[in-house]
Amino acid sequence: MLEIDLNMTSSLPKNTYIDSDYEKAHQETFAPPKSRPIKPVLPPGVPQAKFEEAIRELASVVGKEAVFIKEALAHYVDPYDVHEDDEEKRKVPSAAVW
Repeated sequence: MLEIDLNMTSSLPKNTYIDSDYEKAHQETFAPPKSRPIKPVLPPGVPQAKFEEAIRELASVVGKEAVFIKEALAHYVDPYDVHEDDEEKRKVPSAAVW
């Protein structure tokens, strides 16, 4: 299992919408999956050391609060993914920058 210990944002972004009704609907829709946690994955062909270096470089430019990994990626995972129970087919990003 891939372990990424990079002190990046590990909580979901808040206030993504000005309208509180939209914000509430968004938060409820993109809450972390209840049946499966979001496991860290590496981009294809990228060694862990290179990935971590890239994440650190991104954070140094945009700030660590704008770089999302692990459970904080819930906003970037399809909440209706039909392959949520199949790790081989489930589409999960390695990281996101906001």
